[in-house]
Parts: sequence; structure tokens; C-alpha cells
Amino acid sequence: MLAVIIIVTMFMPDWQRNKLTEPNPAQPDSSDSGPVISKVRIRLDEPPNTSHAYIYAADMMGYFREEGLSLEIVEPSQRVNVLEQVVAGEMEIAIVPAPKVLFAMQRKLPIVSIAAVLRGPLTYLTVPHQSVVQTPRNLAGLKVALGTYPHYEAMLKTMVDKDGGDWSEVEIKSIDQPYTAVFRDVDAMIGPNVIDDRMVMEQQGVSVRMIEPTLYGVPTFYERVLAAGQPAVEENPELYRKVVAGP
Repeated sequence: MLAVIIIVTMFMPDWQRNKLTEPNPAQPDSSDSGPVISKVRIRLDEPPNTSHAYIYAADMMGYFREEGLSLEIVEPSQRVNVLEQVVAGEMEIAIVPAPKVLFAMQRKLPIVSIAAVLRGPLTYLTVPHQSVVQTPRNLAGLKVALGTYPHYEAMLKTMVDKDGGDWSEVEIKSIDQPYTAVFRDVDAMIGPNVIDDRMVMEQQGVSVRMIEPTLYGVPTFYERVLAAGQPAVEENPELYRKVVAGP
């Protein structure tokens, strides 16, 4: 189901994708389509944006109801650990970066990935448009702010090393303010994604260039996956099959 919708919505124009996230008062309640087998709660990784269009499209087109599922889309909260919430059974599915699942598994958290959502990295090295930084080696002696995910530092080090730069000369900072304000204090950052974040920054007058990590030694990886608690998947595999299966 979601596998097909992901592909379809990738090629929609922006206005049409945005339309999918708007409330649809004419949409019938799931109770009108027969008995509901199970309720499925999906926690988003970010406030609703174009990268979530496939979920809203599948719901609007009735695919969840056809499978006997009642969908609840839950917006993110900084006050909860979403993976622990999934393991505890408070949420059936969470959209998270794939590396976050790997780190959780290292901590022996019973988490599994049931589907890939974004199949390549969208988080790029970002610099002001007029920056002297043309490739990662130019970061020597400069300040780079990193987002919250721990794999960002490994990404940056790989890029600098692959490009023949001096990693020891790169000063690392944390991103503790909106992306549009970060360049007041640093020369580059890893955190914004190449789609929505770049668009928002440029709409607010911050023109940027983005340098693709996979061009400098970073292996491609799934940017976002659907994560679920392993005990829940083992207990009710049919529910999770219905969520991700194509027609």
C-alpha cells in the first residue's frame, strides 16, 4: 500500500502534495466502511510536510480502511523518545532516520525497520551561497554546526577525509537555533535536508549551496524508515503487512 503511494506522491506538483495534508471534511469516517480490525498510530518525524504525502494520500484514498485499519497520524514531540514509545506499545509505527534504528539496536532496544521511506540521504553539507567552501577539504579552520543525530559527525569526517582535508582543523558546534540563523555563528552545517529545509531557508532570504555526502565517500543509506517494536511485529505480523503491502 504505502510502497506504491510513496512513488506516486514523489511526482506530484507541490500544490497537489500540500492538498493531501489539508483536512477533508467530506472524507467518510472509517466506521462507515465496515468494521475496523485495528487502530494504527504512526508518529511523524517532523511536522507534516511533502515527505509525508504518501501517508495522507493512502488515508484519503481509503487504502487503510480497505485493509480494516483505522489510521491515527501523530505529530512529533520533543518530550518523548519515539523509539521507546514504540517498544512500549504506545505507538505502532514511527518514522525515523535509519541510523537511529541501528543505534537503538546497539543499545539492545527491540526495534525493527519494516519499510524504507526515503531510500537515499537527503541531509547534505550546507553552506551559504557565497561561501568559500567548494568541497569538504575547504572546511579546515572553519566552524561546522551539526544537527542532533550522532551519525552526522561521522558523515562529515568521512567527507573531509575523502576529499583530502584536515579533519583535526575542523571545529564542531551544535545547532541550537533555527537553520536560518545558524550562519551567523558558523561557516557550514549538516542538518537541513535538500528538499523542505532548503526551500524554507531560501524563502526566508537565506541562499545556500548543498554538497552531497555520497560524492565524498559516504555510502548511501535510507534517510527515513518505518520503525516498529519487534515484539509487536512478532505478535501481529499481519497488521504490519497490511500497512506496507502494495495492492
